[in-house]
Amino acid sequence: MKTKGLGVAAALTVGLVFAFTNHKALAAGGVGTQDSATTQTAITDIQNATTLAGLDTAMQSFLGQYSMTYSTASVPDTSTFSTTALTAGDFQEAQSFDIELVQEWSKYTPAWVAASQVQTIYAVTNLHVLPLSDASSKRCASYGQGTSNKYVLYDVNCSNNDIYMREVIHHEYAHYLFETENGTVPPSFDAATWTSYNPNGFSYGNGGASCYTVPSPCLIGDHPTSGFVTGYAMSSLAEDEAETYAYVFASYNNQNLNGWIPGDTVLNNKVNLLKTYIASVDATIDSTYISTMHTYAGTNYSSQTASVINIAPPFAGPGTEYLNPDGDGSLIWNIPAGTTGTDGIGIGLFGKINVGPTQTLYLDGSISGTSNAGVEVGQNGTLKGNGTAERYIDVDDGGIIAPGHSPGCLTTNNLLESGTYQAEIGGITPCSGYDQVIVNGGPGNPVTGGLTAVDLTGGTLNTSLSNGFIPSVGQTFTIIDNKSTDPVTATFAGLAEGSTFTSQGVTYSITYKGGTGNDVVLTVTNVNAAVVAAAAGKAPGTPNTGFQLLMARPVLTLGAATTSALMILYVSRRVKYMASH
Repeated sequence: MKTKGLGVAAALTVGLVFAFTNHKALAAGGVGTQDSATTQTAITDIQNATTLAGLDTAMQSFLGQYSMTYSTASVPDTSTFSTTALTAGDFQEAQSFDIELVQEWSKYTPAWVAASQVQTIYAVTNLHVLPLSDASSKRCASYGQGTSNKYVLYDVNCSNNDIYMREVIHHEYAHYLFETENGTVPPSFDAATWTSYNPNGFSYGNGGASCYTVPSPCLIGDHPTSGFVTGYAMSSLAEDEAETYAYVFASYNNQNLNGWIPGDTVLNNKVNLLKTYIASVDATIDSTYISTMHTYAGTNYSSQTASVINIAPPFAGPGTEYLNPDGDGSLIWNIPAGTTGTDGIGIGLFGKINVGPTQTLYLDGSISGTSNAGVEVGQNGTLKGNGTAERYIDVDDGGIIAPGHSPGCLTTNNLLESGTYQAEIGGITPCSGYDQVIVNGGPGNPVTGGLTAVDLTGGTLNTSLSNGFIPSVGQTFTIIDNKSTDPVTATFAGLAEGSTFTSQGVTYSITYKGGTGNDVVLTVTNVNAAVVAAAAGKAPGTPNTGFQLLMARPVLTLGAATTSALMILYVSRRVKYMASH
């Protein structure tokens, strides 16, 4: 059962205006039922629907291709689930979910679905697993294996987080089909081979439900360690297989997966085993098929061409399709100063923003008010700005955090930095002179809780000079102001406590015990003025632990050293390179 990222439902009332005009029409060249006239008509009818009855007609037609039915009634199995039937007030969420379901389910062949014997999709609200009926029992999806009706059910309120819901659609179906096809409870396939791939000494946790306790023992974020697509996948064999399945089928997640597996033998082995299993059930779903469904011109996400998207109350626009586009080129989101998204910038149940590949978020306002009010920066995504993500900032492997607009400060309760921190140094005052992340400690995400305020596991540090600034020996720069009482967990890659590195002619020592005893502080120990002059204003450079940058280019260095002061000032005013524009 899937609830990763779930917030407290009672606090999450958001007035969203959804629009689906940007969904692409399906084009020839897809797989499953993507090309069928029935699927194309269903998407158009869902977009044009104004009532639940209109949505129901479109969905019955679409699922008829799979000999399935669609229901918005409460689930009849009242001994296992507590649900609420959809009403007119749920139309927006239901419309969003129906689009997501059609676009994801159409990736399947009728033969693949028939093998699982699933009969019905339920779209409901207030899904709880009994006997509990409080927030801890809240679910976004589950399934039933009744003798008279086999079904998968989804809570449409979760559809407001588009990327997450698309993953949930596949994750829960994976649980259902692995139990149906293999008769295993908890659901799994080829458990012996799968677990043999795990790292030596690894043991799964206490199941997915354990991740919802406070504090949680589960790691947060995508690909937190070798062999697992998420920390949630580490909780049990069943969740590991279902999460991996979802990352194979959900297009946004699949982009990240393909970036991880070349360097992750364990995960690569698991994905290949899963693909072999799928092909054994339906031989048409091979690697070519899977690749096609992710490159299909008509599937999945809206196309946004604007270079800057301004997000401000009342959050009108195409909902999370606005916030979470995918595969359509570079985008910049702008949350202006003074903007407070008390329900996570209008992304409903989760209060979280996902920054995806080639996307840049300028956070200058604040994200607050929910238990999951944070930002997750995915591979090749970038977070900038001077605002606040109340609960956490989670920078995944390959993601970038670069505070400010050259330079600036970002604020959060918890910083998980597995990507790259691009720290710009253009003066001696934090926020106005150099980049800083302010970490207050306190509540993180209670679902994935147990966070250390500052965790640098897997993170790297890049520094760059700006504004013509030339540091002096002895100057210090607190690049992470850790206001909590927690010590910093781990260090930046290659930069142990007290080590030194050289970037753009400036040699720094680094400590993770600076300031009040747990701040990350850089101290200038040496300055090569000629190299600094030549490098000033250039793009951020990776710390050089053995050689000064540009020394391999003596002509450039000599020329810069003899250039007039006016020319140096001119060059130095170039702004920081923005990697995701």
